[in-house]
Amino acid sequence: MYASIGDGGCDYAGDSGCGGADDATAVAANVTITNATASGSLRISLAGATPTLDTIASRPGVTRANNAILGLFGTPAGNVTVASGFAAGTADLVIDVTGWWR
Repeated sequence: MYASIGDGGCDYAGDSGCGGADDATAVAANVTITNATASGSLRISLAGATPTLDTIASRPGVTRANNAILGLFGTPAGNVTVASGFAAGTADLVIDVTGWWR
């Protein structure tokens, strides 16, 4: 998954076409921020929940990656919520799913 994130956030709908299981309840993922135009962070949580902990942080000119286990059993199931901790500017987000649990 690839998304450009501003000072709002987005919902990601899982796509079984990416090789995951349709009934997965969680995924192991490499989360990467690149092309940040300001310092900030991203918080990823279950769909429908308000993310409270930083999943990854970055600043301009730096590409950062972090491993994460992301639950997919929120509402709607199979989705995650991404909240931006960037007060201004934008950043590109890449999520590479490396495995999943049923």
